[in-house]
Amino acid sequence: MAPGTRVLAETADAMLGDLDKLVQRVNELSPEHRALDEVVRRNNAADMAISLSNSITIFLGLARDLRPTVETDHEWEMRGASLGWARRVMNSGVVDLPGLLKISTSAHVIVMRQLLSAIPDDHVVGLLSPLGEWHDTFFTEAHRHALESLRTVPPLHGRQRTGDQHRNWLLNMLTSSHASADDYADHVPARLFVVVLRAAPPVLRTVLDGEERLDSWWTVWRPTPEQLIVVGDLARAEGDWLGDTLLALRPDSSTEGVIAADSGSLAELRDILAVLRAKVAEYQPRPLRPAEVLSGRRLTVLDSVSANPAATDRFVRMLAQLSGAGELTRSVQTLLTCDLNLSKAAELLAVHRSTLVYRLDRIARLTGVDPRTTEGAALWWIALGIGRHSG
Repeated sequence: MAPGTRVLAETADAMLGDLDKLVQRVNELSPEHRALDEVVRRNNAADMAISLSNSITIFLGLARDLRPTVETDHEWEMRGASLGWARRVMNSGVVDLPGLLKISTSAHVIVMRQLLSAIPDDHVVGLLSPLGEWHDTFFTEAHRHALESLRTVPPLHGRQRTGDQHRNWLLNMLTSSHASADDYADHVPARLFVVVLRAAPPVLRTVLDGEERLDSWWTVWRPTPEQLIVVGDLARAEGDWLGDTLLALRPDSSTEGVIAADSGSLAELRDILAVLRAKVAEYQPRPLRPAEVLSGRRLTVLDSVSANPAATDRFVRMLAQLSGAGELTRSVQTLLTCDLNLSKAAELLAVHRSTLVYRLDRIARLTGVDPRTTEGAALWWIALGIGRHSG
């Protein structure tokens, strides 16, 4: 580490060691902070000192390392807490978004001045250039991220936790920018499942106000007034993650669409979220069955097949030959879900194994495609997916 960089790190650490004094100093030097603090206290909106402490800790931690954005889990948690405070203050009507950003800028300028005044004189000149470049980048990134988060992240409800604020910001960044998924790999579970509900805003508010939240849920996100998304960690899910999630959410006849997917990697998550959010807007109310859960790979296959009208027509005809025979469609769906295990499929369908064999024989006769063969299973997998995919 260069001498100047070491001095910068030591100075920032010393200031962090006396954080309460620095928070008090910001309040003394900033009329905007004093005024906001008084209003916040009168309205019992939130604890400004805690939010300011988190904000200054992040600022000095990044300045110490000359990093433009947060990286560690602890920094993400503090950032989420600060944004949660900002959201509560805005919801209370104490301050609007432009005013909040102005006050935040004022605090960071004061802290920057305090940092420069604390650096020994013989190192100040050498650090002015790198600190100036860092400062410009920090404000560009910090304000852009704050604007995105505070405009898109809704207030917390019963099913949500404070940590959801920054997790939902991560999801928003993944779906609305060209950032690489690798940039977020350390902050998102490696294997995920996603459940998307579409309903009228009053219905979703009722769902959000529920108290039950499963341990496997990584975050609960409401990106639009009519969409609710649960993103879960497959490593923490036990048994039927879809059934358990739907049991907790309890979607009913007022829910206008439900769709789900599992993801083998973070790289698939952006495409999965984009497809599910688009498709759920087109779906008609219908029960969601485990066989209709999509995966990243399956979405790719279905999109490519759907683009070929001749191929799509073949699969539509297969489905049409089973129309009116719901038990046949359910049988082949369940068989695929059970990886062609007849005994397990019969158990899930609550029928005798011979009954299931009879149904599958009938499916093969009607359509000419036997789902018990490798080729037939692949064709039925695509056919059922297209049936669901085209809604």
